[in-house]
Amino acid sequence: MIIDILLDTQNILADIQRSEMASINNVIDCASEFERNYILDETCISRVYEELYKRRHEEECRIFSKFLDRNKRNSCSVSIEQAEYDRVNKRLSKLNKEEERDIEAILYKGLYFKKDEYKLAICQGESLRQIMCEDDFYQVMTLFGDGINDLSKFTNYINKLYNKLVFDTDIEDSMKRLEAGFQVRRHEILYHLYCIQKEIPNIIQQGAVPDNQSIGNQMSIACSPERNRKLVDKILTKKVDYDKKLVCELHTKMNKIGGRIPDRIYFCASVPKDTVLNGQNLEGKIYIYKITKHAKL
Repeated sequence: MIIDILLDTQNILADIQRSEMASINNVIDCASEFERNYILDETCISRVYEELYKRRHEEECRIFSKFLDRNKRNSCSVSIEQAEYDRVNKRLSKLNKEEERDIEAILYKGLYFKKDEYKLAICQGESLRQIMCEDDFYQVMTLFGDGINDLSKFTNYINKLYNKLVFDTDIEDSMKRLEAGFQVRRHEILYHLYCIQKEIPNIIQQGAVPDNQSIGNQMSIACSPERNRKLVDKILTKKVDYDKKLVCELHTKMNKIGGRIPDRIYFCASVPKDTVLNGQNLEGKIYIYKITKHAKL
């Protein structure tokens, strides 16, 4: 997957002059795990460079200047090519008119969105391909993930995309045991992970860490703790370093298909203090333990 990302120099210039470059820099940082081509138009590029030099003492301007000068490094290319910009922009304009704008409706109802066309623009707008903040980026990338058929590639993708989540090393194997199968559940897995990453930090930040039932009640998707304590102890508890244990009983519940019991994502919403796994301190992290069928003894 190589993502073409447009940057409009007129918009960039305006943001520099308003000292509002943080949003653009944040989106660029979010995309850093993926192979991408940034394409700038030539309209205001000379003025962009002039303004960046004038404001070189401003941290956000320094960050963007370094980005422009990187050229081809770290799976990222930056080019200033009007013809290429116009070509991609023309295609983007067509997609923006045709595609739906509701991520949930696209994933669950199959509304139109071309998931194998990796083109975006960093700008204000109502289209899902027009991104101006972290959540915009995660929404459209969640949709791109629904086009990945290979389980190993999918596992690698979700590990890179949902960077506020920590996935268990056996997460791929757990997906092999989904009751309905990976291909059937892929869209739900993506949407649930997107909701967990977006909503859990906001719930936790409200004050003292709430209990699992309270967390589940505040989620926009079906989410609750496991009631069977023996099951929690034997199946939903992860052994970590120093003979400690991490309870991952909270789970989202996917849609029921026929007579099958819904598949689940088991996780810990906020890893307790002094929890270390393979030398990594997980305190405060969201730990995704299993994406699998309903756990039972």
